[in-house]
Amino acid sequence: MLVIPMVVLFSSNVAIHYGERVFSAICNHCGGYGGLGYKDEELLNLNMIKKSLQIYILTGMRDNYLQSCAKAKKIFENVACSVTMEIMNNRGHRYYVDKETDIWNFVSLHQIKDDQ
Repeated sequence: MLVIPMVVLFSSNVAIHYGERVFSAICNHCGGYGGLGYKDEELLNLNMIKKSLQIYILTGMRDNYLQSCAKAKKIFENVACSVTMEIMNNRGHRYYVDKETDIWNFVSLHQIKDDQ
């Protein structure tokens, strides 16, 4: 299984579409489920998730997508995915290089042993 961090709505849709068949863990970095301006009917069907997936959601207190990230956490937990959500103080909506080690540590913990 691949382990890769991804960003924004794309990672949520990848989690829904492929689930654990391809990825053993994903990171949603300062993005959420649906983001801003997306309607639920425009997104993929959560019932497509075949197996639980490890998801790390990273957002900031000043991120415009904070509510969307909270929505993603709730939605994925409701379909038995394991979700870790970190909300950074005084951070907005951008890519944080200083969090890359945390992201890789998370996905490495969930790497399938045969893929190491």
